[in-house]
Amino acid sequence: MGTFFSYSHVDTDFTVRLTGDLKAAGAMVWLDKDIAPGDRWDMTVQDALKNCQHLLVILSPDSVNSPNVLDEVAFGLESKKTVIPILYRECEIPFRLGRVQWIDFRTDYAHGLERLVERLGLESKEAARQETPPRPAYVPPPAPAARPALESEHTNRSVFRSAILPVGGVVLAGVLFALFVMPRFSHKTAEVGAQTSTPPTAQPEPSQVTQTSPARALPHLTYGIWTLHNAIDDSKNDWSNSVLQFTSQEPTPDGLLLKGTFNWRLNGELAGTEEVTGHYVEATRQVILEGTSIKSVHPRQLHLAMGSYSATLGPEGRRLLDGRWGSTATEAGVPGQWEASR
Repeated sequence: MGTFFSYSHVDTDFTVRLTGDLKAAGAMVWLDKDIAPGDRWDMTVQDALKNCQHLLVILSPDSVNSPNVLDEVAFGLESKKTVIPILYRECEIPFRLGRVQWIDFRTDYAHGLERLVERLGLESKEAARQETPPRPAYVPPPAPAARPALESEHTNRSVFRSAILPVGGVVLAGVLFALFVMPRFSHKTAEVGAQTSTPPTAQPEPSQVTQTSPARALPHLTYGIWTLHNAIDDSKNDWSNSVLQFTSQEPTPDGLLLKGTFNWRLNGELAGTEEVTGHYVEATRQVILEGTSIKSVHPRQLHLAMGSYSATLGPEGRRLLDGRWGSTATEAGVPGQWEASR
Protein backbone atom coordinates (compact mmCIF):
# COMPACT_ATOMS: atom_id res chain seq x y z
CA MET A 1 0.00 0.00 0.00
CA GLY A 2 1.37 3.39 -0.93
CA THR A 3 -0.41 6.14 1.04
CA PHE A 4 -1.70 6.14 4.63
CA PHE A 5 -4.23 8.74 5.79
CA SER A 6 -4.02 10.07 9.34
CA TYR A 7 -7.07 12.19 10.19
CA SER A 8 -9.79 13.00 12.67
CA HIS A 9 -13.17 11.43 12.00
CA VAL A 10 -14.61 14.93 12.18
CA ASP A 11 -12.90 15.46 8.79
CA THR A 12 -14.21 12.24 7.22
CA ASP A 13 -16.11 13.87 4.32
CA PHE A 14 -13.05 15.79 3.14
CA THR A 15 -10.79 12.75 3.59
CA VAL A 16 -13.11 10.46 1.61
CA ARG A 17 -13.30 13.02 -1.20
CA LEU A 18 -9.50 13.37 -1.35
CA THR A 19 -9.09 9.59 -1.23
CA GLY A 20 -11.36 9.16 -4.23
CA ASP A 21 -9.49 11.78 -6.26
CA LEU A 22 -6.11 10.20 -5.48
CA LYS A 23 -7.37 6.73 -6.41
CA ALA A 24 -8.63 8.15 -9.71
CA ALA A 25 -5.09 9.46 -10.32
CA GLY A 26 -3.65 5.99 -9.71
CA ALA A 27 -2.67 6.12 -6.02
CA MET A 28 -2.91 3.16 -3.64
CA VAL A 29 -4.62 4.55 -0.54
CA TRP A 30 -5.43 3.07 2.90
CA LEU A 31 -8.11 4.37 5.31
CA ASP A 32 -9.08 2.95 8.67
CA LYS A 33 -12.65 2.57 7.40
CA ASP A 34 -11.28 -0.24 5.20
CA ILE A 35 -10.66 -2.42 8.29
CA ALA A 36 -12.68 -5.62 7.86
CA PRO A 37 -15.09 -6.79 10.58
CA GLY A 38 -13.29 -9.02 13.07
CA ASP A 39 -9.80 -7.62 12.38
CA ARG A 40 -7.70 -6.30 15.26
CA TRP A 41 -7.94 -2.53 14.85
CA ASP A 42 -4.61 -1.67 16.46
CA MET A 43 -2.62 -4.35 14.64
CA THR A 44 -4.19 -3.50 11.27
CA VAL A 45 -3.34 0.20 11.64
CA GLN A 46 0.21 -0.63 12.72
CA ASP A 47 0.75 -2.92 9.71
CA ALA A 48 -0.59 -0.26 7.36
CA LEU A 49 1.79 2.33 8.84
CA LYS A 50 4.76 0.00 8.49
CA ASN A 51 4.03 -0.78 4.84
CA CYS A 52 3.12 2.69 3.60
CA GLN A 53 5.45 4.94 1.62
CA HIS A 54 3.65 8.23 2.22
CA LEU A 55 1.75 9.42 5.29
CA LEU A 56 -0.80 12.16 4.64
CA VAL A 57 -1.93 13.93 7.80
CA ILE A 58 -5.10 16.02 7.50
CA LEU A 59 -4.55 19.12 9.66
CA SER A 60 -7.55 20.65 11.42
CA PRO A 61 -8.36 21.84 14.96
CA ASP A 62 -9.72 18.35 15.69
CA SER A 63 -6.83 16.31 14.27
CA VAL A 64 -4.05 18.28 16.00
CA ASN A 65 -5.76 17.50 19.33
CA SER A 66 -6.19 13.80 18.54
CA PRO A 67 -3.71 11.51 20.38
CA ASN A 68 -4.12 8.86 17.66
CA VAL A 69 -3.20 11.29 14.88
CA LEU A 70 -0.17 12.59 16.79
CA ASP A 71 0.99 9.02 17.49
CA GLU A 72 0.72 8.13 13.79
CA VAL A 73 2.67 11.25 12.80
CA ALA A 74 5.40 10.45 15.33
CA PHE A 75 5.65 6.88 14.03
CA GLY A 76 5.87 8.12 10.44
CA LEU A 77 8.66 10.59 11.18
CA GLU A 78 10.66 8.12 13.25
CA SER A 79 10.29 5.45 10.53
CA LYS A 80 11.58 7.88 7.87
CA LYS A 81 8.28 7.85 5.99
CA THR A 82 7.46 10.74 3.66
CA VAL A 83 5.05 12.76 5.83
CA ILE A 84 2.96 15.29 3.87
CA PRO A 85 0.76 17.62 5.96
CA ILE A 86 -2.55 18.61 4.31
CA LEU A 87 -3.84 21.89 5.75
CA TYR A 88 -7.61 21.43 5.54
CA ARG A 89 -8.81 23.88 8.22
CA GLU A 90 -7.04 26.70 10.03
CA CYS A 91 -5.22 25.35 13.07
CA GLU A 92 -1.95 25.47 15.00
CA ILE A 93 0.63 23.27 13.24
CA PRO A 94 2.04 20.62 15.63
CA PHE A 95 5.63 21.25 16.74
CA ARG A 96 6.96 18.08 15.08
CA LEU A 97 5.55 19.18 11.71
CA GLY A 98 6.75 22.76 11.96
CA ARG A 99 9.66 22.18 9.56
CA VAL A 100 7.71 20.02 7.09
CA GLN A 101 6.25 21.82 4.07
CA TRP A 102 2.47 21.46 3.95
CA ILE A 103 -0.01 21.69 1.06
CA ASP A 104 -2.82 24.21 1.46
CA PHE A 105 -6.35 22.96 0.74
CA ARG A 106 -8.18 25.66 2.71
CA THR A 107 -9.36 27.87 -0.15
CA ASP A 108 -8.47 26.13 -3.44
CA TYR A 109 -9.08 22.38 -3.44
CA ALA A 110 -8.21 21.91 -7.13
CA HIS A 111 -4.83 23.63 -6.80
CA GLY A 112 -4.02 21.68 -3.63
CA LEU A 113 -4.92 18.40 -5.35
CA GLU A 114 -2.71 19.26 -8.33
CA ARG A 115 0.27 19.89 -6.04
CA LEU A 116 -0.37 16.70 -4.08
CA VAL A 117 -0.66 14.55 -7.22
CA GLU A 118 2.63 16.01 -8.43
CA ARG A 119 4.31 15.40 -5.04
CA LEU A 120 3.18 11.76 -4.98
CA GLY A 121 4.61 11.24 -8.45
CA LEU A 122 1.23 10.47 -10.02
CA GLU A 123 0.32 11.32 -13.58
CA SER A 124 -2.38 13.91 -14.03
CA LYS A 125 -5.08 13.15 -16.57
CA GLU A 126 -3.67 15.75 -18.96
CA ALA A 127 -0.17 14.28 -18.79
CA ALA A 128 -1.49 10.78 -19.29
CA ARG A 129 -3.11 11.62 -22.60
CA GLN A 130 -1.21 10.24 -25.55
CA GLU A 131 -0.17 12.62 -28.28
CA THR A 132 -1.99 12.33 -31.60
CA PRO A 133 0.05 10.02 -33.87
CA PRO A 134 1.63 11.72 -36.87
CA ARG A 135 -0.35 11.70 -40.07
CA PRO A 136 1.02 9.40 -42.81
CA ALA A 137 3.02 11.05 -45.58
CA TYR A 138 1.06 12.03 -48.64
CA VAL A 139 1.67 9.78 -51.62
CA PRO A 140 0.48 11.34 -54.88
CA PRO A 141 -1.68 9.13 -57.10
CA PRO A 142 -0.11 7.82 -60.32
CA ALA A 143 -0.36 10.15 -63.30
CA PRO A 144 -3.11 9.24 -65.81
CA ALA A 145 -1.98 7.63 -69.01
CA ALA A 146 -1.64 9.96 -72.02
CA ARG A 147 -4.39 9.90 -74.59
CA PRO A 148 -3.41 8.29 -77.85
CA ALA A 149 -2.91 10.73 -80.69
CA LEU A 150 -5.67 10.98 -83.29
CA GLU A 151 -4.88 9.27 -86.52
CA SER A 152 -4.77 12.35 -88.74
CA GLU A 153 -5.35 16.07 -88.98
CA HIS A 154 -8.27 15.35 -91.25
CA THR A 155 -9.93 13.34 -88.55
CA ASN A 156 -9.47 16.25 -86.06
CA ARG A 157 -11.13 18.75 -88.38
CA SER A 158 -13.99 16.37 -89.09
CA VAL A 159 -14.67 15.81 -85.43
CA PHE A 160 -14.57 19.60 -84.76
CA ARG A 161 -17.04 20.37 -87.54
CA SER A 162 -19.42 17.62 -86.46
CA ALA A 163 -19.38 18.82 -82.85
CA ILE A 164 -19.46 22.61 -83.29
CA LEU A 165 -22.85 22.76 -84.98
CA PRO A 166 -24.83 20.96 -82.20
CA VAL A 167 -23.00 22.89 -79.48
CA GLY A 168 -23.66 26.22 -81.14
CA GLY A 169 -27.32 25.41 -81.46
CA VAL A 170 -27.56 24.58 -77.78
CA VAL A 171 -25.83 27.81 -76.78
CA LEU A 172 -28.13 29.93 -78.95
CA ALA A 173 -31.24 28.23 -77.55
CA GLY A 174 -30.00 28.91 -74.02
CA VAL A 175 -29.51 32.62 -74.72
CA LEU A 176 -33.02 32.99 -76.17
CA PHE A 177 -34.53 31.15 -73.19
CA ALA A 178 -32.74 33.43 -70.73
CA LEU A 179 -33.89 36.60 -72.54
CA PHE A 180 -37.56 35.84 -73.12
CA VAL A 181 -38.77 32.91 -71.06
CA MET A 182 -36.96 33.17 -67.69
CA PRO A 183 -38.25 36.68 -66.73
CA ARG A 184 -41.86 35.57 -67.15
CA PHE A 185 -41.25 32.29 -65.32
CA SER A 186 -39.48 34.04 -62.43
CA HIS A 187 -42.27 36.61 -62.09
CA LYS A 188 -44.94 33.93 -61.99
CA THR A 189 -42.97 31.85 -59.48
CA ALA A 190 -42.65 34.87 -57.20
CA GLU A 191 -46.42 35.37 -57.25
CA VAL A 192 -47.12 31.74 -56.42
CA GLY A 193 -44.42 31.76 -53.70
CA ALA A 194 -46.02 34.79 -52.07
CA GLN A 195 -49.36 32.99 -51.91
CA THR A 196 -48.03 29.58 -50.73
CA SER A 197 -45.16 30.46 -48.40
CA THR A 198 -43.82 27.56 -46.30
CA PRO A 199 -44.81 27.89 -42.63
CA PRO A 200 -41.86 28.13 -40.22
CA THR A 201 -40.79 24.98 -38.43
CA ALA A 202 -42.27 24.86 -34.94
CA GLN A 203 -39.63 25.31 -32.22
CA PRO A 204 -39.86 23.28 -29.00
CA GLU A 205 -41.13 25.06 -25.95
CA PRO A 206 -38.47 25.88 -23.34
CA SER A 207 -40.16 23.43 -20.97
CA GLN A 208 -39.67 20.65 -23.54
CA VAL A 209 -35.88 21.01 -23.54
CA THR A 210 -34.33 18.27 -21.46
CA GLN A 211 -31.98 19.58 -18.80
CA THR A 212 -29.57 17.46 -16.83
CA SER A 213 -29.95 17.92 -13.09
CA PRO A 214 -26.73 18.36 -11.13
CA ALA A 215 -25.57 15.43 -9.02
CA ARG A 216 -26.83 15.53 -5.42
CA ALA A 217 -24.27 15.81 -2.64
CA LEU A 218 -25.98 14.08 0.28
CA PRO A 219 -24.13 13.74 3.60
CA HIS A 220 -22.80 10.41 4.88
CA LEU A 221 -24.42 10.41 8.30
CA THR A 222 -23.55 6.75 8.93
CA TYR A 223 -19.81 7.52 9.08
CA GLY A 224 -18.51 7.59 12.65
CA ILE A 225 -20.19 7.98 16.03
CA TRP A 226 -22.00 11.18 17.07
CA THR A 227 -21.22 12.24 20.66
CA LEU A 228 -23.77 14.45 22.40
CA HIS A 229 -22.72 17.72 24.05
CA ASN A 230 -24.66 20.19 26.18
CA ALA A 231 -27.46 17.62 26.37
CA ILE A 232 -29.55 18.93 29.27
CA ASP A 233 -33.26 18.31 29.83
CA ASP A 234 -35.64 20.73 31.54
CA SER A 235 -35.19 18.83 34.83
CA LYS A 236 -31.43 19.65 34.67
CA ASN A 237 -30.43 16.05 34.02
CA ASP A 238 -27.16 15.89 32.07
CA TRP A 239 -27.20 13.45 29.14
CA SER A 240 -23.91 14.62 27.65
CA ASN A 241 -21.51 11.92 26.34
CA SER A 242 -24.45 9.85 25.16
CA VAL A 243 -23.86 8.68 21.60
CA LEU A 244 -25.94 8.41 18.44
CA GLN A 245 -25.08 6.04 15.62
CA PHE A 246 -26.92 6.06 12.31
CA THR A 247 -27.11 2.44 11.21
CA SER A 248 -28.53 3.06 7.73
CA GLN A 249 -29.46 5.80 5.29
CA GLU A 250 -31.38 5.57 2.02
CA PRO A 251 -31.82 8.40 -0.53
CA THR A 252 -35.32 9.82 -0.99
CA PRO A 253 -36.57 12.62 -3.29
CA ASP A 254 -36.27 15.16 -0.47
CA GLY A 255 -33.22 13.80 1.41
CA LEU A 256 -32.48 10.61 3.34
CA LEU A 257 -34.43 7.94 5.21
CA LEU A 258 -32.59 7.21 8.48
CA LYS A 259 -32.34 4.50 11.13
CA GLY A 260 -30.18 4.68 14.23
CA THR A 261 -29.57 4.01 17.90
CA PHE A 262 -29.07 6.27 20.91
CA ASN A 263 -26.92 4.93 23.76
CA TRP A 264 -28.06 7.13 26.62
CA ARG A 265 -25.79 8.09 29.51
CA LEU A 266 -27.07 9.96 32.55
CA ASN A 267 -24.29 11.86 34.30
CA GLY A 268 -21.78 9.60 32.51
CA GLU A 269 -23.46 6.34 33.54
CA LEU A 270 -25.04 4.08 30.89
CA ALA A 271 -28.83 4.35 31.23
CA GLY A 272 -30.26 2.54 28.20
CA THR A 273 -30.60 2.27 24.43
CA GLU A 274 -33.25 3.67 22.11
CA GLU A 275 -33.93 2.69 18.50
CA VAL A 276 -34.99 5.60 16.26
CA THR A 277 -36.13 6.19 12.70
CA GLY A 278 -36.52 9.43 10.79
CA HIS A 279 -35.28 11.42 7.87
CA TYR A 280 -32.87 14.12 6.73
CA VAL A 281 -34.44 17.05 4.81
CA GLU A 282 -32.00 18.17 2.12
CA ALA A 283 -33.53 21.61 1.60
CA THR A 284 -33.25 22.66 5.27
CA ARG A 285 -30.42 20.28 6.41
CA GLN A 286 -32.68 19.24 9.28
CA VAL A 287 -32.47 15.82 10.95
CA ILE A 288 -35.78 14.59 12.45
CA LEU A 289 -35.93 11.36 14.50
CA GLU A 290 -38.49 9.53 16.61
CA GLY A 291 -38.01 6.65 19.01
CA THR A 292 -39.48 3.24 18.11
CA SER A 293 -38.31 1.16 21.08
CA ILE A 294 -36.31 1.69 24.26
CA LYS A 295 -34.54 -0.48 26.81
CA SER A 296 -33.36 0.70 30.22
CA VAL A 297 -30.17 -0.79 31.68
CA HIS A 298 -29.71 1.70 34.52
CA PRO A 299 -28.85 -0.03 37.83
CA ARG A 300 -31.55 1.97 39.63
CA GLN A 301 -34.16 0.95 37.04
CA LEU A 302 -34.48 4.50 35.77
CA HIS A 303 -37.51 4.87 33.53
CA LEU A 304 -36.59 6.04 30.05
CA ALA A 305 -39.25 7.47 27.78
CA MET A 306 -39.06 7.35 23.99
CA GLY A 307 -38.60 10.80 22.49
CA SER A 308 -38.79 12.82 19.32
CA TYR A 309 -35.63 14.64 18.22
CA SER A 310 -34.61 17.34 15.77
CA ALA A 311 -31.35 19.11 14.92
CA THR A 312 -29.70 20.94 12.02
CA LEU A 313 -26.67 19.50 10.24
CA GLY A 314 -23.75 21.98 10.30
CA PRO A 315 -22.28 23.31 7.03
CA GLU A 316 -19.18 21.10 7.33
CA GLY A 317 -21.29 17.97 7.87
CA ARG A 318 -19.62 17.11 11.20
CA ARG A 319 -21.98 18.67 13.76
CA LEU A 320 -25.65 18.53 14.70
CA LEU A 321 -26.70 21.94 16.00
CA ASP A 322 -29.68 23.52 17.79
CA GLY A 323 -30.96 20.10 18.82
CA ARG A 324 -34.27 19.67 20.67
CA TRP A 325 -36.07 16.66 22.06
CA GLY A 326 -39.57 16.17 23.38
CA SER A 327 -42.38 13.69 23.89
CA THR A 328 -43.84 11.31 21.33
CA ALA A 329 -47.53 10.91 20.56
CA THR A 330 -47.68 7.79 22.74
CA GLU A 331 -45.36 8.59 25.65
CA ALA A 332 -44.67 11.73 27.66
CA GLY A 333 -41.09 12.73 28.42
CA VAL A 334 -39.03 15.65 29.69
CA PRO A 335 -38.07 18.15 26.94
CA GLY A 336 -34.45 19.11 26.51
CA GLN A 337 -31.78 20.47 24.19
CA TRP A 338 -28.64 18.91 22.67
CA GLU A 339 -25.99 19.06 20.02
CA ALA A 340 -23.53 16.47 18.74
CA SER A 341 -20.32 16.05 16.76
CA ARG A 342 -18.36 13.18 15.23
